[in-house]
Amino acid sequence: MRTLELALLLLGAAQVSTAIWSYGPESFNCKMRVLAWQYGQKTMARMGKFESLYYALGLNKDCQNYTNGIPQFSDADREAARGPFPVQRPNDDLVLYVDYDHGSDSNDGSINAPLKTIQAAVNKGQNQQTTVNLRAGTHYLTEAVQITAANKDLTIQNYNGEAATVSGGKKISLDWGPYKVGAGQNMYSADMSNAGVDYVWGFQVNGVRATRARYPNGNVELPERQAEAGDPNGVQMIPGGSATWTPPDLSEQGKQQYVTNTNPAQMRNFTDYGFQEYMVGIGGPCAIYDPPVAYWCAQNVSGG
Repeated sequence: MRTLELALLLLGAAQVSTAIWSYGPESFNCKMRVLAWQYGQKTMARMGKFESLYYALGLNKDCQNYTNGIPQFSDADREAARGPFPVQRPNDDLVLYVDYDHGSDSNDGSINAPLKTIQAAVNKGQNQQTTVNLRAGTHYLTEAVQITAANKDLTIQNYNGEAATVSGGKKISLDWGPYKVGAGQNMYSADMSNAGVDYVWGFQVNGVRATRARYPNGNVELPERQAEAGDPNGVQMIPGGSATWTPPDLSEQGKQQYVTNTNPAQMRNFTDYGFQEYMVGIGGPCAIYDPPVAYWCAQNVSGG
């Protein structure tokens, strides 16, 4: 399955770019990323030079010597990447349509009777060459789409250039009302007791990422910078020493434990990184995760 093979290769390449670079020479690392980029161009020829993949693999940062500098990407390449694409490929056994807003998984998947979910289309297309066309709108996923070996040759794409978005979020309808408005405050709230969600990691309002109530106030979509008079272009961050901060109450989460990796073979270079041993926290602020183990939620760990 070309799409799945490419996804697996890109996943490996992305891991090389972000996590494994210190375990091999630059020549090997960059050549592997270039290979992934070239493979993407070959398997998805309609993407032209595949500009988005070039930047996703970080080739512009530290591998320019292996691509003769940053390639010149043309408007024609960018237009080709946007589509529209053929609604079916040569030798397709099955062509399906998915419309989250107007479809039903009991339909046959034709253009006039589309399915509702991507998973239903994936299941219907097993053991045959299948193209799944997503109609315009947001396609919400309640869980990851399961693609198996039975999906021997599967393509999932937007239909005829339509704007189709795949989201792991959940659409909810809320009645917003003022909470604290005026005197420098602009806070609104909504009752989510019947929304069917246990925790809100982040949310969007009318397609735009919203900022949860916080202090100091700021737009998380803008670059962070220290508070400066008349600076409208960044988050107005207040230096730690310029305000009185209320520490969070961690008593409900219990005491945090720490585990340190003392394996000499996995020590880091102290000169380059400022610490040698990896350390993670268990429980405490990490209790919100499953399993409750992580580095970033632990306090006073090595390197943190």
